Amino acid sequence: MALLTVYELRKDHQRIRWLQEACMTTRDVGLEPTHGLFGSSDWWRNIESGCLPVFRSSGVIAEVYHVGEGDFPEFTMVDGDGIETSWKREANCAEDDDLYIVGRRVDIAYVLQRARMDLADLGLDQTEKCILTLRIDVPRSRTYRSGHGTRSWAAYAARSLHL
Repeated sequence: MALLTVYELRKDHQRIRWLQEACMTTRDVGLEPTHGLFGSSDWWRNIESGCLPVFRSSGVIAEVYHVGEGDFPEFTMVDGDGIETSWKREANCAEDDDLYIVGRRVDIAYVLQRARMDLADLGLDQTEKCILTLRIDVPRSRTYRSGHGTRSWAAYAARSLHL
């Protein structure tokens, strides 16, 4: 099996734009601009310099589900120490959401940012895990079906490796 990059925040221009607009137009929605405006050149520079540290987590997908009214896709991962964490299911291509399968290995690079909304009264942490990259272990021999026809692992790998 090989790890396939299914999400890169740098390519998610819509998410970056939405969060930037929320941060610039409201006081209680979005993320605190502690290291620059989310997704801005300053923000990425702070990540590259280590001022905004990047964390990594890897493990095995234990559950795939939706929260809310079914419009927030998430998954649960269990790491090597048996610690279970929940994550947003991110994908740059909608068809890649079907790669989130229980038992598959996943590797995540992320930063921690403080949410503007005070969630302490609800007993919730104000820290948001902002996924930078997410990779999933997929078998090379399998052919993947999507709404755009049949694609092989080689097609996914070429896209993932920017070939």
